[in-house]
Amino acid sequence: MPKPTREQLAIIRHTGGHARVLAVAGSGKTTTLGLRIQHLIEKKGENPRQMRVLTFNRLASKQFTAKLSGLDIKGKHAPFVSTFHSFAYQFVQMAMRNGLIPEGEFWIGQSEEQCRLLVLRTIKELVKKKKIPEGHVDVEVALEAISLWKGALISPDRAGHRSDPYLPLVYKHFENQRKGCNAYTFDDFIPLVVDVLTTDEKMHNVWCGRLNHLIVDEYQDVNYGQQTLIELLGRGAEVMVVGDDDQTIYEWRGARPEYILEQFTTAFPDKPTKTYTLSRSFRFGPKIAEFAYNAIRRNGRRMQKKLEAHNKRKKSNVFLIESTDENRESVHHAMAIELKRLIEKEKVPPSEIWVLGRMYAQLSIFESQCLAVGIPYKVLGGAPFFKRSEVQKILDYLRVVLAFNDPITPAIERHFMSIANTPNRYLKRSFLGGSLKKARREGYSIRYYLQALLEVIDPKVDKKMDRTIRDLSWVLEKAHSYVSNKKGGMDAGQVMKWIAINVDYEEHFRNYYGEGEDAFERMETLRNFTDFAQSLGLKPKAFLEHMKTLDSRQGAKEEALITMTTVHKTKGLEFDYVFIPSCQEGYMPCLLEESIAVYDTKGAVQEAAPSEAIESERRLFYVALTRARKAVYIGTKYPTSEKNEESSVPSRFILEMQAG
Repeated sequence: MPKPTREQLAIIRHTGGHARVLAVAGSGKTTTLGLRIQHLIEKKGENPRQMRVLTFNRLASKQFTAKLSGLDIKGKHAPFVSTFHSFAYQFVQMAMRNGLIPEGEFWIGQSEEQCRLLVLRTIKELVKKKKIPEGHVDVEVALEAISLWKGALISPDRAGHRSDPYLPLVYKHFENQRKGCNAYTFDDFIPLVVDVLTTDEKMHNVWCGRLNHLIVDEYQDVNYGQQTLIELLGRGAEVMVVGDDDQTIYEWRGARPEYILEQFTTAFPDKPTKTYTLSRSFRFGPKIAEFAYNAIRRNGRRMQKKLEAHNKRKKSNVFLIESTDENRESVHHAMAIELKRLIEKEKVPPSEIWVLGRMYAQLSIFESQCLAVGIPYKVLGGAPFFKRSEVQKILDYLRVVLAFNDPITPAIERHFMSIANTPNRYLKRSFLGGSLKKARREGYSIRYYLQALLEVIDPKVDKKMDRTIRDLSWVLEKAHSYVSNKKGGMDAGQVMKWIAINVDYEEHFRNYYGEGEDAFERMETLRNFTDFAQSLGLKPKAFLEHMKTLDSRQGAKEEALITMTTVHKTKGLEFDYVFIPSCQEGYMPCLLEESIAVYDTKGAVQEAAPSEAIESERRLFYVALTRARKAVYIGTKYPTSEKNEESSVPSRFILEMQAG
């Protein structure tokens, strides 16, 4: 093992109070903490059973345990190492055995889908009772809001939402039904532990203050509930927190840089607090260190600290692939060719190449170029661009348009039901489902079915429904005339763009997801997909046949796949090569999100305001750069003289990283 640096030695030998360690990317913090624990046990005679290490994910927990094992610290001679949630899970099981928490089943792992199904059922019941409008609440949005409320220890009676007044109602009814099922979700564990430790005096005395040392890794990522748990467990102990305020990228789920910048020093006033830095990175060479530091130092809300390469001779680079071509695919094609060269000529393992975006939509065009040049890939945490839900909807429109005059089949019935309320036309699924099945049995076409509906609807009684069906019928009929034109008709991309405009598909995203990032990402994915379709120039039938052949993995084995994902999915990870496509204003940075929508209506939980948007975005860029060991490839496009859209303007971060 290399000799510890002077910075590492100071942390290893720390005594006399609490410690805050600010560790840059790749600074060897796990090694440093392992050596500190070894020092405490072997040099200071500390009992390892009176130490606890809390990490954020299983990978970090395994890596920490492996590091201790390498130092011959294992078994009963090792401290407790666990993630926040695995600790809370074990605590909840113990509390159940002692009758402190009602026994129940856990909806985690494979049974986690139960939680989603219960939210879906809750929404349906509230719609049926006319307490929320049909089609108004998205299941995934509701799940995220419930997770945020629980992470902030906000109960249903105090839950507020800044943009959707119906979500707190969903939360309240979901919790009632969950408790009725005697079930606990992943997000319930920490609130349960905090509740027991703050209300049960015996448990408080047993658990709070029993530790001599509490070490918290990735401290910049804690939310309100986790911070509260740390404060409870750390009473009387020497607490050491390790993190990097420059890598606080999970504010959307409750993390705040304030915890590491300010609150830690006030949360434990019983002992003095000392701050240390680990400023040298073992991961990459000077060029990546220089560019990453040049960018992040422009943030005003941060602890001033250098980022330097430990090995000044280590080779690493940042390459900029630029284009002024009006064709958006040109720069992505050049990046794909370079990626293929790395694999085929340089023999780089595909697993060491990761493509990172601020959002999945940022990856769409690059995905299409990988398909074009034959680079197998997988998308971590999402679906390939051509399988995303908003794309499937526009494809269903195209399928219905093509079959507009044909007898309804089960497949056409499914496609029509998919688009009937996208955008929301407030058509009851029960009504549509029954009438559509009857129309299929009668051999109707979609055209004749819609005409038949209009004949049974009295416009004086239901003017809105009459107008809605007339509008839908007009769009489908008009689009059908465009694709069946005897002179050749529109290609698939053109007709899908026409449909999206004439059904106000983008307005649907804004109405459903608000004006923020969720809506923007779906709109961008749709635009990129229809551009991709138009670039192929295929007629609708041929295009739909082509869609059946698309396979991001292209039959390759797992080890032959490169990985595409968002920066949020890569914290704590590192790879030889990182590609950042579409590094443009609007994508990176994306300045749409301003605040977390959930809040405590009674003010019991007072969370710090999120960072200024540009500072949050700059941290994401910094994290993306610092995942690479050898090289970063950044693709960007400059505006043409005719067109100056925001998405054609290179990211300001590119200039910042080069400016010094």
